[in-house]
Formats: sequence, C-alpha cells, structure tokens
Amino acid sequence: MSGPGQDSEPEAKVLLIKRLYRAVVESVHKLDAIIGSKSSYREVFKPENISLRNKLRELCVKLMFLHPVDYGRKAEELLWRKVYYEVIQVIKTNKKVRWQKQLYSCGSVPLVSTQPYTSAD
Repeated sequence: MSGPGQDSEPEAKVLLIKRLYRAVVESVHKLDAIIGSKSSYREVFKPENISLRNKLRELCVKLMFLHPVDYGRKAEELLWRKVYYEVIQVIKTNKKVRWQKQLYSCGSVPLVSTQPYTSAD
C-alpha cells in the first residue's frame, strides 16, 4: 500500500525541517552580529532584535518537536544560548562597565564642585 502520497509526505517533512534549520542558522548569524557589536547592550533591546529572538525561539521549538532525534538537542542548545543566556551576559558585562563609569562620575562631582573654592587662592 505504498502510494505516491505516502512517499511524498516524508520528503515534504524533510524539506520543511531543512527550511526551518536554514532559517534558524540565518537568525543565529544575525544575532551573532548584534552581540558582537561594541554597542550590543543598546542593540539587544531594540524591537527588531527582540522580534528576531522571538522568531528564533519559535523556530527552535518547531524544530525540536518536528525532529527531536536529529535536531532536538542542537535546537534546544541554540534556544537557550542565543535567546536567553547571551542577552543576560551582555547585560552583566555592561552593568560592570556602566557601574564603573557611574562611580567615576560620582566621585568626580565633589572634586569639581570644590574647584572654585580651592583655585581662588
């Protein structure tokens, strides 16, 4: 009972999986470019980048459920790393840099404010 409809169904599913995987790889490359930029802490929360991460999340979930044996582990790893972990790392890294800049600026305010008094000798 192997008719033409039964043989084409697995091929259609394989093509769908390949298209999904290709879309995942393209999204990952775009996110890598964003994370690699110097102002990544500003870029991460732009609406187009948030929608790109949401798209990647949806594609990874579809890929995990369509073909869990071959692509499930990789899709899950990409999902966590690109959608969640790297964003957290960018925030943590830049939090330290911004905190140091704030400490420097806060520490220099009292010195600047005393300048008129000390330079009027």
